[in-house]
Amino acid sequence: MKPTFQNLPDEKKSKIINACISEFGEFGYEKSSTDRIIKRAGISKGGLYEYISRKEELFLFIVEYTYRELYGFLEKRINEQGISLPDDILERVRLVSELAIDFYLEH
Repeated sequence: MKPTFQNLPDEKKSKIINACISEFGEFGYEKSSTDRIIKRAGISKGGLYEYISRKEELFLFIVEYTYRELYGFLEKRINEQGISLPDDILERVRLVSELAIDFYLEH
């Protein structure tokens, strides 16, 4: 993402991020459309390209953003609930998967 994106007000940045998550989530990378993203975000096409160089850059940013949000959510839940991660890898995967489902339902 270009530095201009990082300087946006949080509300506008959130609108763009949420529009991208919806678009990529619904259509995947190949069938997604920057035209639909700008419509969902309520910005101009020229405005979008002030923030990105190409669609791939936007997609990779959104993937990284969502994983960062997921990991932050998991870490917070584990710490808040005082959960000890099991030594058994399958039990650990089960526990983290259950927490991840909570994340997906909330988002």
